[in-house]
Amino acid sequence: MARGFQLSSELIAGVVVGAAIGWGFDKLLSTSPFGLIVASAMARGFQLSSELIAGVVVGAAIGWGFDKLLSTSPFGLIVFFLLGFVAGVVNVVRSARRV
Repeated sequence: MARGFQLSSELIAGVVVGAAIGWGFDKLLSTSPFGLIVASAMARGFQLSSELIAGVVVGAAIGWGFDKLLSTSPFGLIVFFLLGFVAGVVNVVRSARRV
């Protein structure tokens, strides 16, 4: 019984720390007694990777929508997927320069 409680408390702590990193609460974690200075760099990495992924996903969704609307199957998806990738890379470069 005690092992189950310990495991669940570790799981909850992991979820809380993961949510804090994902939502950008790096100030909260960097001042924690655990000394998680690395959390700031991880938050920055998650931010940059999510910007790239968001650009690709939005571009692919728009391309899929155009393909369904205009019946131009794979061309809209391919074009907007590539445009989304380019937009994602541009956003990552802009964000990385703000460091």
